[in-house]
Amino acid sequence: MPKLFRWSFPLFVLACLGLATPSHADFVRIEENHVSVRYEGDWRTVSGAGVSGGTVRVSNAAGARVHVFFRGTGISLIGYRCNCAIGTAWMSVDGTRRTLVQGWTPSSSPEAMSVIRTIDGLDSGTHVLTLELTGNDGQGNTANASFVVDAFDIENGRPMRRIEENDPAITFTGEWMDIDDPSVSAGSVLATRELGATATLRFSGNALEWIGYGCPCTGGIVDITVDGQSSGPLSNMSTIRQPQHASFSTTTLPDGDHEMTLRVTGANVDAPPWVVVDALAIDVVASDSAAPTVTMTAPADNASVTGVVTLEAAAQDNVGVTKVQFFAAPAGGSTVLLGEDTSAPFTLTRDTSTIASGSQFRLWTRAWDGANNYAQSPTINVRVNHTGDTTPPVLTITEPADGSTVSGTINLSATATDENHISSVRFVIDFLSFEYIMTAPITEPPYTMRVDTLFLKDGLHRLEATARDVSGNTSTQEIRVTVDNSVQPNSVRVDDTHPAISFNGGTWTRETDGEAPRFHWDGATYSSTVGATVTGTFQGSGLRWHGFRCEFCGVATISIDGGPPQVVDTYYTNLPGQTVNLGTVVYSSPTLASGTHTVTLTVQPSPSPRPANHRVYVDAFEVLR
Repeated sequence: MPKLFRWSFPLFVLACLGLATPSHADFVRIEENHVSVRYEGDWRTVSGAGVSGGTVRVSNAAGARVHVFFRGTGISLIGYRCNCAIGTAWMSVDGTRRTLVQGWTPSSSPEAMSVIRTIDGLDSGTHVLTLELTGNDGQGNTANASFVVDAFDIENGRPMRRIEENDPAITFTGEWMDIDDPSVSAGSVLATRELGATATLRFSGNALEWIGYGCPCTGGIVDITVDGQSSGPLSNMSTIRQPQHASFSTTTLPDGDHEMTLRVTGANVDAPPWVVVDALAIDVVASDSAAPTVTMTAPADNASVTGVVTLEAAAQDNVGVTKVQFFAAPAGGSTVLLGEDTSAPFTLTRDTSTIASGSQFRLWTRAWDGANNYAQSPTINVRVNHTGDTTPPVLTITEPADGSTVSGTINLSATATDENHISSVRFVIDFLSFEYIMTAPITEPPYTMRVDTLFLKDGLHRLEATARDVSGNTSTQEIRVTVDNSVQPNSVRVDDTHPAISFNGGTWTRETDGEAPRFHWDGATYSSTVGATVTGTFQGSGLRWHGFRCEFCGVATISIDGGPPQVVDTYYTNLPGQTVNLGTVVYSSPTLASGTHTVTLTVQPSPSPRPANHRVYVDAFEVLR
């Protein structure tokens, strides 16, 4: 787990922070600690009389980020130039990388409040500026690679604050699905197709924007009311993917408190009725735009904890703190909201007895006021340390039997017991080879999972199970089985590389697995050429076509023995961030007279408004006897 930021910025810089230059008069300036600026990673606040607002943020951590939410036609980064802070950062706007910036000068005289880089020529809507630190000087050198953020100047606009969809300030009714996607704001969205589902936000400001997700799958229609005034029917459906799509905005609200409700009212004809809430942006120019201050006071940084642990925070605000939330993130894991407290002293208790000994966590808090302003505390690190348990679990693989021959879909099963508590059981297939499968850990009995051996080559395979208890003790058992899918009960699989299958016309391309198995027998063949065909002859009483259903998959017709072509549409409206349906049966023939038959598959045009280059995949054919 990474440590907290270690300050390596030379101390003599602080003595030089009296050198200032005036800011550009055409810009509205916001300080580095403004509520519309969000930080990720390890940053330190440093005070100085000569910098904008009296403080700057500094980091030399690779991957540390800054996000600035604003409305306007341009933005400038104000930093601090010197030969003692030569770190670099990638600058992006609305997710598109623009340039590599470096906040330094070869001069021996530092330049405080210096314009490091300006991005202009933007439309007048809302935008997100992101800086991601490289941790080096652009040449790979890490010495003096600190990067300084002092302020931001917004051209022809003002700051906005983005409220993520999972923020407790937004209240949802109905069923909403949480979906991860790296292209969206903060990496996740909430989606629903339930008629009448709502999302409500009470806020203080004079502008509001709904950040949605444009794609063919978001055909749902909503009505947005702000202070009782309806927007009329709205949809963010699009023929192409448009993450972080601004689907509704109003900029003429009076300064003060407001309430917005988004309600699902219907769907576009012949379109999936999904509605996506990625974030809401509000104007922070309001009567109360000052964020609270908050720090974690317990446990101590780098503490070892065990049993029931009390988390404590100290928070203050110019008006009043309404709540403090407590967050945790395990090493290499996702952030979890542990809970919140609405009155001082702000505390929360958690039992660590079921958490594995040696587990490391980052902890931090977020304090809110009544105007939805919030601030986040610096992170602390803790380690769970249960002592005295050195006995490993008792583990037995119960299914399949060691040395057995398997085919089709099988169970992987094990029993595991421990004197305290089993944390997880995990199965691994072929761990010693390059192409291996490591399954997700199973945290509760029964420790069983289903595996389709069609995704494995015929032959000998190594199956391994590992049980782990909460103190970190482990037990491992392995067995070996032989996979033989050459003759399935009542069916025979014919892979796309089999000589009995002929690919004709247009361009056919074979797509192989790589490290993670996705296809039957390591690959599948696809074409996006209209009229391209697949033909084959088989003996049996039926046929199944194994292909893909996905958002970039297309339409084909399939004919048995020259009969009427049957239309098969393999298009599937994936939600943002969902995986495609790989290796699935997309067509099953009716029962045929036992004997010799022919099959012809032909790629067809995709219907409007889909793109014309949708692919038709042939993974395998399954001949039924």
